[in-house]
Amino acid sequence: MKFIEYAAYGVIAIMQHLDPYVETVCSGETGFLISNPVELTNLLDELVANPALRHRIAQNAYNYVRRQRLLHQHITERLDFYNSIRESLLPVQTPPAPQSLEQHGSLVASVLPGLQVAGENYWRLQPTSPAEQCFLEGKNLLDSRKYAEAAAAFAKAAQLAPDYYQAYYFYGRCLWHQGNLIDAEKAYRRAIKYNSSYSRAWQALSEFHTKVANNCARKTADLNPLMVSSQSVENELRVG
Repeated sequence: MKFIEYAAYGVIAIMQHLDPYVETVCSGETGFLISNPVELTNLLDELVANPALRHRIAQNAYNYVRRQRLLHQHITERLDFYNSIRESLLPVQTPPAPQSLEQHGSLVASVLPGLQVAGENYWRLQPTSPAEQCFLEGKNLLDSRKYAEAAAAFAKAAQLAPDYYQAYYFYGRCLWHQGNLIDAEKAYRRAIKYNSSYSRAWQALSEFHTKVANNCARKTADLNPLMVSSQSVENELRVG
């Protein structure tokens, strides 16, 4: 597959002398097969120095794929192969439905807790738990830039559901907007504690460290401008 993709885009394929490339690549005509790093180095030097060779190999490979390896040219064989696999499979035994589903059957949407009609053929599920209600309140307040009130709502949501990682994150955002960076960092870390793959908390934590580093750099410049000036000169000399 790699060789076919390379050839289709006019890229010269240099492949290891292994299956399945041995059966596909005609070395020296549609690509190259190598067995060791020395062969690779010598071949690269030759290709760099010989534009005509590069063009010939790339064109041969492209023509080979266009004439022999396009999907529509092999669709019949491909379908026969898939059909043979399907016929060889045993019939799938579908397990019976759980008794609880058989008793209830199909449920209409109106029985879902918290469902509200918001328009024709449009419904909205409202949060039902106290923690979710506090979280939604916090989101509305945050959208209105009422950071202190929003922080209180998110804190309440986290108190009601201690593993509510989104509540910790948005609580940290509210603190951030209020200039309370230290407690914001703690909130981000709490969110990551309960969900280590929560990218928004990681991004916010990175933003925190970047801001702290910039503040430290500015304070250093204010306290010792001579040192910063000498560093700037040294950097310019290195660049020069």
